Amino acid sequence: MKKNLGIAIVALLIAGSSVFFFLDTIELSLRRFFTEFREPKSVEIREIVESLARDVFTPPPIRKANGGTVTTLSPEKIREVTNRERTTNGLKPLAIETELDAAASEKLDDMIEKNYFAHVSPVETGVDGWVKGAGYRYILIGENLAMGNFTDEEDLVSAWMDSPGHRANILNPKFTEIGIAAKKGTVEGATALIAVQIFGLPVSACSEPDDTIKMTIEALDRELKSQRAHIDTLREKTENAKKENNREAYAALVEEYNDTVKRYNKTVESAKSLVEFYNTGVRAFNSCALKQ
Repeated sequence: MKKNLGIAIVALLIAGSSVFFFLDTIELSLRRFFTEFREPKSVEIREIVESLARDVFTPPPIRKANGGTVTTLSPEKIREVTNRERTTNGLKPLAIETELDAAASEKLDDMIEKNYFAHVSPVETGVDGWVKGAGYRYILIGENLAMGNFTDEEDLVSAWMDSPGHRANILNPKFTEIGIAAKKGTVEGATALIAVQIFGLPVSACSEPDDTIKMTIEALDRELKSQRAHIDTLREKTENAKKENNREAYAALVEEYNDTVKRYNKTVESAKSLVEFYNTGVRAFNSCALKQ
């Protein structure tokens, strides 16, 4: 298609007295080119991450009526006991993640402020909302909640481990990071210790395509739009030169038009190559994430 367009333009320059006869052929070729060509579009890694980040593990919250009278629980100690359970079961310990810590704290404070004890708030904010609000980008997340008069951190984690759903979160081999918050508060008429665990598998577990490639693609896309606008302008000027029977101006415009189309075609090929390279990386990320 592109070769035919170039041949049509060269023919105009050679034809001499017949130069005006071939103008419609140029315009027809150009219209076909723009109709058939679609500017390359890269796959958005954000869209893939959002589509994958749907698995949220939230077993029903635990309530414990009787127990000790301690007024505080240490998040660091809860994490230590949690990781002990993992290593005992042949799993790697969970790493501290400040964004997950922040999400857990925000969730805990929200439950006390809005007087609820559940995975989803009265305004329908779930753990995914708190996690995203903290800036954590994930493939998988899970949340454990507990409220009661626990004697210590060991007692709290034991209560979770005695519950199949909470135990599954603690021993999920896919999770690599954790955030924890714990404090005493009054919720639904009861004053007790409240604890939140948020588990995560971050997007960084799979290699993402280089974002600079995407920026280059976007720059090329802008350049293509600019070159296409220039081609449209040249086409209009060429048509005016034809109407005015100005052969000298017409020949000069055709030559400029030819050079512009060549540059445009080179930009198209560069963009297409980069998009394919970027999308190869996206597909690799997608494949990795689906295996998690």
